[in-house]
Amino acid sequence: MKAKIPIINPGGDKFFFFYSYDNTRIREPVALERWTFPTVLERRGDFSRSNDLNNRLIPVSDPLNRTPFPGNVIPPTRANQFGVAMMNIFPEPNFTGGGYNYLFQEGSLDRPRNQHLFRFDLHPTGKDNISVKGSTWHADTVGYHVAGGSSPWGLVNHHYEFTGDQLTVNYTKIITPNLVNEMFAGFFIDTEDGRLPNAQELTRIQRQSRGLAGLGQFVPQYNPLNIIPRATFGGVPGTFSIASIAYDGRLPLWGADSNLTTTNNLSYTRGTHSFKIGGYRESSRFGQARSGTFGGAFDFGQDVNDPGTTGYAFSNAFVGHFRQYTESLGRPAQFARRNIWAWFAQDTWKVKPGLTVDIGMRWYWAPWALQSNGEGSAFSIERYDASRRPTLFRPISTPQGRRAVNPLTNEILPQTYIGAIVPGTGDSCTIITPTAPCKLNGVIVQADKSLVPGYGAFRDLLPIQWDPRLGIAWDPFRKGKTAIRASLGTFHQASTGGNAAFDGGPAYRFDRIILFSEMSQFLSAGALTNPTNVAGPYRRQKAPLVYQYLLGIQHEVLRGTVLDVSYVGNNTHHIAQNWNYNYIPYGSRFQPQNADPTAPGQPLPDVFLRPNIGYQDMIKIGPATTARYDSLQVQLNRRFTGGFEVSGSYTYAKSILNGWAQQLNARLRRTLLPNDQSNVLNLSFVADLPKASNVMPGRASRALFDNWQVSSITTFASGFPQNVTLQTTDNFDFAGGGEGNGVVQTGRAILPRGQRNSFRMFDTSVFKRPSGRGDLGTDFSNVKFRGPGFNNFDVSIFKNFPVLSEKRTIQFRWEFYNLFNHTQFSAVNNTARFDPQGNQVNAQLGWATAARNERRMQASLRFSF
Repeated sequence: MKAKIPIINPGGDKFFFFYSYDNTRIREPVALERWTFPTVLERRGDFSRSNDLNNRLIPVSDPLNRTPFPGNVIPPTRANQFGVAMMNIFPEPNFTGGGYNYLFQEGSLDRPRNQHLFRFDLHPTGKDNISVKGSTWHADTVGYHVAGGSSPWGLVNHHYEFTGDQLTVNYTKIITPNLVNEMFAGFFIDTEDGRLPNAQELTRIQRQSRGLAGLGQFVPQYNPLNIIPRATFGGVPGTFSIASIAYDGRLPLWGADSNLTTTNNLSYTRGTHSFKIGGYRESSRFGQARSGTFGGAFDFGQDVNDPGTTGYAFSNAFVGHFRQYTESLGRPAQFARRNIWAWFAQDTWKVKPGLTVDIGMRWYWAPWALQSNGEGSAFSIERYDASRRPTLFRPISTPQGRRAVNPLTNEILPQTYIGAIVPGTGDSCTIITPTAPCKLNGVIVQADKSLVPGYGAFRDLLPIQWDPRLGIAWDPFRKGKTAIRASLGTFHQASTGGNAAFDGGPAYRFDRIILFSEMSQFLSAGALTNPTNVAGPYRRQKAPLVYQYLLGIQHEVLRGTVLDVSYVGNNTHHIAQNWNYNYIPYGSRFQPQNADPTAPGQPLPDVFLRPNIGYQDMIKIGPATTARYDSLQVQLNRRFTGGFEVSGSYTYAKSILNGWAQQLNARLRRTLLPNDQSNVLNLSFVADLPKASNVMPGRASRALFDNWQVSSITTFASGFPQNVTLQTTDNFDFAGGGEGNGVVQTGRAILPRGQRNSFRMFDTSVFKRPSGRGDLGTDFSNVKFRGPGFNNFDVSIFKNFPVLSEKRTIQFRWEFYNLFNHTQFSAVNNTARFDPQGNQVNAQLGWATAARNERRMQASLRFSF
């Protein structure tokens, strides 16, 4: 809109403004949830009806004498009040059969969205142009299925509010007819607020209202709201989701991120050359609430190496036995900051009519991200001192049962001490604060500049990165109907690749881990330190580098219709991967010297089998692998003429990742990328519908039935690579350590299209159980078959109704998604589960287990003026 303002814009041709307000009300349907929860009988200790997916009884054993409980029923005297309370957090089952026992569906979620847009353009002179743009965005949702929410089966409602505001300023100055300068500055800030909507919702997840008031924690001050612990139940058979209690480690969630970007470009034209140089600076800040496993987390899952297990996750919870308990001794915040500088120089050279060459160079300098509050730490192998390895409390049998022994003094202690570090022999952590981080072997804090002097902290600073670019456009016939294009360039991904700011890390968080213990006594370990995982970057990092290349031919085959055929590819180097300095070697659990003296036939806990005692995983993150993408891309486009526009595109592609392995042959890990999609076909059109007034003349028919348009997008696509994972009913340990193992594959799993159906998406018969100890399987590629492909039809019908004049219109739009309501499967049961005899007992292996959205319709009205 032109604004005639005295002095500033008296003629109405120097100042313009635009404003838009969008208030969208969306009700989003939520998919049906299918869960497996403990039954009413199981909450009473009665497991006589606890069957696997093939209706076979799951035996429950007494860990005191390793014999089955009579009738598969645990006596009430063995019940643990806290374990039963954890089970009772879940709703009682409301469904029978189908590999799950609980159905839950949240009502449609209200997702209101508000957006303000504005723009001002000022032309003070014919050589100056100033443009200011701004927007605000606000979205607010309350429900179970929201960002940062908790377990979506109805644990607790969350309120999630998101805002995003941005402002940009552009100033273009024509210095001379051949010299133009462009300046840009942009600022963006977003916030998120994930607080609980009211006090009643908070009460639902507080310990005192769930029978857990007396459970206790190591560091209760980091759980001021007294939130219940998290919980998982690994090994429970089910075809969908297994019981779990989960919530965001930032609860109550909040965050704020900001970004300030400035650029300046100078363009100069001389003869057949167009030169351009410029600079860029980006300053980013990322803020998140203090996070950690502040409420504790119990893993009740079945573990073949757990001497105190009952054999089933729900029965473990009933007696209060857990495989692992984890609690963070600190709760650090994330306040990462990073600055990136870039410069470029480019020449667009018209060599001759029909031939143009682009030559350019871009430079980056991108120091690593750091924590503005200083609460950052990381593991450094250069600082790890093997001579400081600690001594661990070991298991011992006593007349009172399994206990821990101090190997240095022979003092007998509760079994919760097993695997903990003997005080005085290693590092210890109690309560961590921002000014008192935990001191750990090989872990450095951000403020320590002795490893990398100056800015770097954990990593050497990268030098300036150079990215040359070359592009060619050639019209060989000089008729304007054919173009051959080729390009080649390198692109350093300055924002990724070992860029983590290591918020918190082990020195400011430190997860205390208790293995194989009981809910009534795990706190007796007091201030002991247990081996934990640590991670850090390679000191000499590299930014991921992508080589991109293209060769294409474009030709106008008919008037207004253009065919484009291209080869497009890229090759990515220095992809970050993990190297574990503390993998348990293959077969370690089978060695006689590693047997647990308190549990015949069982190995010692894994913390005793690590090469470097005192830690669990010791991860270094750094550049390692490469990936490649190659594609044939074909496009056919007919521009909008005669009331009709049509376009189509087809892509045939392949994406390969060169895998990474430490103890295995790396060739076994060479695989397709998870996003590899071999074939994608897209068809779309926009068409004017015939005018009804040609048949029914009159003002009313013209207003109501003329000038309607219909548009459609149709997609046909192949599925993504899928794995087949291995489970056993007896939790057999084939590898005894190492990098894991997989199934034995005896043939091709992909079925011809005509043999596939919803109950047989791939050939399940080609997968077998490994033969025994040391048999690691035959396929580590993570690609056994392809998931379901899909075809989708979206259609929109719309019309603009003028309101008093052509400048004011109301647009009516009616949109159909998945118009024909085709069933589009999206997930497949891919867990092969074998009994000791090698029989595959997951009757639903190969079944389709989820589908994409059903047909959805949306109607809208938009007033434009």
